[in-house]
Amino acid sequence: MLCEICNRNLSRGYCAVCGRLVCENDSKLVGFARVCNECLAQNPDLADYDNLKRFMRVRLRYIKRNGFDLYRVIEKNKQAFFTDDVYLHIGIDDTDSPYGMCTTYLGALIYEKLLSIGKPIDYPLLIRLNPNIPIKTRGNGSVAMRFLINISKLDKIRKIVIDTVKKTSHSFFRKTNPAITFYLTEHYAVDKNLFHIYLNSLKDVTPFGFFKRKISKLSYGYLEIFATRNDSRGIIGATAAIGSMLDDYTYELLVYRKEENLGEPRIIDINSVIDMNKKYHRYTFDNIDDNRVLISPVGPDPVLFGIRGDLPEKLIDAFRLIKHEPFSLWAIFRSNQGTHGHVIRINSPHQARPYQTIMLRARINKVERKGDRVFLNLEKDNWLITGRIYKMQRELQKYALNLRHGDEVILISSVFAREQNHLLVNVEEFIILELVPETSIVNPLCPNCGSRLKKKGRDIYICKKCHKKFNYSHKLIIIRPREKLSEKRRYESPPRAHRHLTLPTKRLFFRARKISGLTKPYLINPVVSRRKEVKPKVMKLIKELKIVG
Repeated sequence: MLCEICNRNLSRGYCAVCGRLVCENDSKLVGFARVCNECLAQNPDLADYDNLKRFMRVRLRYIKRNGFDLYRVIEKNKQAFFTDDVYLHIGIDDTDSPYGMCTTYLGALIYEKLLSIGKPIDYPLLIRLNPNIPIKTRGNGSVAMRFLINISKLDKIRKIVIDTVKKTSHSFFRKTNPAITFYLTEHYAVDKNLFHIYLNSLKDVTPFGFFKRKISKLSYGYLEIFATRNDSRGIIGATAAIGSMLDDYTYELLVYRKEENLGEPRIIDINSVIDMNKKYHRYTFDNIDDNRVLISPVGPDPVLFGIRGDLPEKLIDAFRLIKHEPFSLWAIFRSNQGTHGHVIRINSPHQARPYQTIMLRARINKVERKGDRVFLNLEKDNWLITGRIYKMQRELQKYALNLRHGDEVILISSVFAREQNHLLVNVEEFIILELVPETSIVNPLCPNCGSRLKKKGRDIYICKKCHKKFNYSHKLIIIRPREKLSEKRRYESPPRAHRHLTLPTKRLFFRARKISGLTKPYLINPVVSRRKEVKPKVMKLIKELKIVG
């Protein structure tokens, strides 16, 4: 994925104005968006984030929205089903743009419409994929839904899904290429090749060659994919969402704005968010950071706010406490957010590739500050690793500056470049395994009075208090434990710098229970609603999805 301007460097994202993939040298990060140097040269005011947001709001009003069609670009294992009731898995991806929309909003609308046609087997699934991929929308999130339906309803459902995607997608943007995957099975299971597509899309780059090889091996279930063209990137995300299996999972209650409020500043009472966080901090995460609201996005998308946590009914209780502007719809998604699912454990730097998030054991060489960034220089197997920690991660910077030469850490970081025996990474967190103790060399103590001796010549010391001389050939080496850092402790970025998949330390209890099976996923009612004052009821345990093949 090379920069489309220089055609030489690896891209870091796409320009929010023209949509081209751009590298770090040919673009500038403006707030949370990237703008290429050519667009900045034409309009220098876009270097200010507020001006950029204003420009995008105005442009969205006058942009020409051409209609588009979705074609069946892939069909595999077409067959007649011998049962009336079948399991339908629907995956959707790549429907939004820097100018707005949100694939989760589309998913919530479709899920609400299908509740009267099929029987839901799970919540709508919000599946986050590799966050480092430059060809992605803001959170690289796709959506999946699983229903038990009568086979006679398939055509009706297909039309509802396709029409909703065509009506709401931002296909006018250069990098937005919507795709829908339909997958039918007689049993509640997915082919292992779909699971492999999910795992690879979560942790690495998924080339079309890899995707097509996996689809060609599909032996279970009927698959059909609709897209604007047969090389749409949304095809991979939509199919990966269907193949997702979650041993650890969280929930997010997403609240959506009324259409007339889109583009206007969001109205949310910060004090109500603070009160909610105090009451439900055990069950939710990443709500607030230093009185800064984290549950609400800043872009033009239809999301008003989202509350993340480990128990779905607690999210509805937390939702009731928040004071906000009128909303159109809310929905609860089950998700792989906050699970560290994207992290790859490696033993040596030569195994790392760009766009991966790696976990690697290494030793500190030196730590230095340059401007508003802190740089960790580490060594492992004759490789140099340069890790950047940004201003937004200032708490992590503070701890990193206390690391010393020789300290051994486990580094979790995203790889953005690889050179000859050199990795360049963005640091997300580190775990200290071993700290080199602090040492100091001092003169010996007087054996008579305990005062510190003063050196008077080679191996000759004198006590100023006793006025006696002593011969010592060595000084004392005092070893002290490090006070500002602790071994076996995890040092993570502050919540405001968390990525969607970052595992908050506060989640470790629920994570252990879910992975061990002590806490099982369960479906509540309602999952979607247009009312706020509802009483959630636990309906049933969520059926366990199987892998076939």
